[in-house]
Amino acid sequence: MSATDFESVLDHCLDEVLNGRRTFESCLADWPQYADRLEASLRTAMAVRASATSEASPVSARRAEFMAAVHTTPQQSRRRWGLRTPRLSFPTPVLLAPAALVATVALLIVLFRPFGSTSTAEAATLTTFGTVERTDGNAWQVVPDDAALHDGDRLRTSADSSAVLTFSDGSTVTLDPGTEIVLERGYRGTGKPIQLRQLAGRVWTNVATADGSAFRLQTADVTVVPTAAASFETTVGDGETAVNAPEGNVEVQAPGERMLSAPGDVIRARLGQRLVRLNALAVDRGFTVHLSGPLAASLVSPRGLATGATPDGFVFRQIPATLTTDPGGVEGDGQRIMVLAPVEGTYTLLLRRTGDGAGTVLVRAGASEQRIEVPAIAPAYMARLRVTVSASTVSVQVEGAQSVLPARIERAERLVLSDTARHHAAEVLKRLRDRRGQPGATPAGR
Repeated sequence: MSATDFESVLDHCLDEVLNGRRTFESCLADWPQYADRLEASLRTAMAVRASATSEASPVSARRAEFMAAVHTTPQQSRRRWGLRTPRLSFPTPVLLAPAALVATVALLIVLFRPFGSTSTAEAATLTTFGTVERTDGNAWQVVPDDAALHDGDRLRTSADSSAVLTFSDGSTVTLDPGTEIVLERGYRGTGKPIQLRQLAGRVWTNVATADGSAFRLQTADVTVVPTAAASFETTVGDGETAVNAPEGNVEVQAPGERMLSAPGDVIRARLGQRLVRLNALAVDRGFTVHLSGPLAASLVSPRGLATGATPDGFVFRQIPATLTTDPGGVEGDGQRIMVLAPVEGTYTLLLRRTGDGAGTVLVRAGASEQRIEVPAIAPAYMARLRVTVSASTVSVQVEGAQSVLPARIERAERLVLSDTARHHAAEVLKRLRDRRGQPGATPAGR
């Protein structure tokens, strides 16, 4: 018997029993192979629930936190906030079987704390660009920037706002305006994948880990599973789901059918119908930023989202339909940022050096090419790219190129760095220095 299979059954039965949709006897009948373990856990949950006098039945968020408390390990530290690790002590031994004791302690923690207080583990952190709300099942409340998110949180962005969820492995999920999701599970080193449920709107996901199976995104129509590190977009609306993966491969799973996407494909799904593959990515309607010389670049969109790389090798892709290579580029050819579906407005190009010497930036849109020369004495450089989008073309005008302080660039990027992301950055930096014949070093703190 697999521990993972039992945990999935227990998770499902807790949700059904604690929310009154079925009895624990029916759960035992459906999964007789787990009957003994299920009965102990479910009876414990029911007994604790019955003893509560001032607390309503657990909402889905608390049920998810109970499961997290049983199986979690501490999340890695992040650079924008401190990790809170509460210590718990129980003075009197409880005469229960070990598994039931752990479940009881975890359930007590979840049921008898105020909703919204610090959980035993944080699933992700939230970066806001406008108004983002979270609900506990009763009312929507505005979530502050840099808030810690927990399993079971339901989020929505307003009509003119965006948000980025950053996970401990460095993966990010960008929510477009008018998007609603449920963070069902954050990855905490337990072998379980990050799992999101998208209810509406558009989501841009960048999976940072080589093991793409560590991530799942579900909609009413399909489940999207990356096969490796990948960047993909999912749009939910008008009764269907559209999946587009411009970088890497993802498997789109529907009842009785699976389809693997290739870069440039759009897979459309409607519940009860077969999957449809289209090739609809208009790459030639975007623009590209190509660096040569000892430079690392990032691009900030008109909404404030960022895609690019830091000089110490950290690569990030938050802007929907925007990709980047690392500072070493392809075969040492320099970093490239590709904006596949630009929006009209002003992008900000941020440049920092990775070594000594001058550098050059080429901005290409269609047949047009503009050059930015970065002097050797500039520690950091910034330029504005004014983008105009028409029905058939995209034009870019470079404006306001100037030397700036590196701290200004860091404030504009608003990045969240996990320990895992920094470890990956160290590998990128070593590869970059090996190409240039420089001695290796650990990335400096930003």
